[in-house]
Amino acid sequence: MTPMAGKFLCYASIANVLAVVLAAVGGAVTSKMKGLNGNGDILRKTGASVVTEGEKRPATSADYAALGSGIFMSFCLYLLGNILGSLPGLSVIPGLAWTIILGILIKCTGILPDKLADNCVYSMNFALRALLPMLIAGIGVNSLKFETLAEFFSIGAFAVIFLGVFGALIGAMIFGRLSGLWSYEAGVTAGLCCCNIGGSGDLAVLSAANRMNLLAFASISTRIGGALMVIWIGLLYPLFH
Repeated sequence: MTPMAGKFLCYASIANVLAVVLAAVGGAVTSKMKGLNGNGDILRKTGASVVTEGEKRPATSADYAALGSGIFMSFCLYLLGNILGSLPGLSVIPGLAWTIILGILIKCTGILPDKLADNCVYSMNFALRALLPMLIAGIGVNSLKFETLAEFFSIGAFAVIFLGVFGALIGAMIFGRLSGLWSYEAGVTAGLCCCNIGGSGDLAVLSAANRMNLLAFASISTRIGGALMVIWIGLLYPLFH
């Protein structure tokens, strides 16, 4: 399949653009439809009301020590995830996925003090506000490969890709609803983030959807979706080649 790498890259780039467009359009449409848009929350809350206790945590902090400790914790988790991803027997899972798994385990077990966890949130929000526009611009410019698009693009291929991306969105919305998730958030993270070009595609899709707080869910979806794609290609390619 190596000779077809250029064609696959072209189609993946088209799917990535469609995923970004559908994320933006889907957010505008579902925001006007009751029961489909969680406004950033992925879990549907049951019951008459939700009671919040204590003081609401600010989005970020001007304390350099707090920001620095959050960044340090993030780098430690990233380094540990990459170490696990390079060990024999564990390398089937990418290092970034291990980082996310470690973060989930730390949060679920509660072994990290709340103050340090808040510092990690502060550093994440600081990075999103300060660096995201530059990052998205760089990704967009780097993804423009007009020669490849012109060589392999066709109306038929575009139609198939659009139906695939749209089907992933609608399917994830339906099953997300049945699983107790908000439909739009499930469609973006579990659907559209399986149709983009990986981590940079997740940033573009979530930025268009204004759902950057769901990056962890989207990253897991991307890794699982990528693994499933490899499996399906390995099974189906010999049948149709």
